[in-house]
Amino acid sequence: MLNGKTIGFIGGGNMAEAIIAGLISTGAAHPSAVRMAEPVDSRRSYLSDKYRIACTPNNNDVTANSDIIVLAIKPQQFDEAVAGLNFKSGALVLSILAGTRTAKIEKSAGPHVRVVRVMPNTPALVGEGMAGIAGGQSATADDTAVASFIFDKLGKSVVVDESQIDLITGVSGSGPAYVFYLVEALRDAAVALGMDSKKADTLARQTFYGSVKLLEESGEDPESLRKKVTSKGGTTERGISILDANNVKDIMKQVVSGATQRSKELS
Repeated sequence: MLNGKTIGFIGGGNMAEAIIAGLISTGAAHPSAVRMAEPVDSRRSYLSDKYRIACTPNNNDVTANSDIIVLAIKPQQFDEAVAGLNFKSGALVLSILAGTRTAKIEKSAGPHVRVVRVMPNTPALVGEGMAGIAGGQSATADDTAVASFIFDKLGKSVVVDESQIDLITGVSGSGPAYVFYLVEALRDAAVALGMDSKKADTLARQTFYGSVKLLEESGEDPESLRKKVTSKGGTTERGISILDANNVKDIMKQVVSGATQRSKELS
């Protein structure tokens, strides 16, 4: 899919490293085809030594010589980092900047580049991420396919219209925090009822892990699996009835809606 293209990164943080690791470990990109611009000396040394990639403190060294550029900086660094950059003509820019629309990037990068916006999430750091992908005004179906190819090395991806990226932020971008919150709540409930904290933590973690793995490997929908373990008059039915009485599904809608709205406000 990359067909010998060079890929450069502006910013060498955790997500950039996850992408590099995914591409190199799967053979999708050779280290010689990867460049990184990173201002911190120690971080450059670490990435260069571990992945055998070329690292530089100069952003233009990367943008001028890369067919694909991944913007992996913080949103508040965008104006300073992108100002004065010389992009290779015909370059494809993949942006993982939260709350930064493709139109803003296109305006800064110039008319000779194409932009695809990506909303990944933190499980990408362990190869189980979920990314939403949206092409900008000049991006083609081939461009979004390249983005999907790259981010599928870190988990899974879906291509959507950019108008849905805020919703993806509210669902899968912020979603890992919701899951961690629920694991925390289940653990704390066990502790409050007399369970040793270490054992409670193990119970909560493995229950979520095993349940999600069963959901994934069975191919069944969550409703069907829930009903299979909810015997009439049993313990699970009692617990689910309390969730329903407290309108937990409605609360989750509010959670996703609130996070989605905040994403819109930030962009």
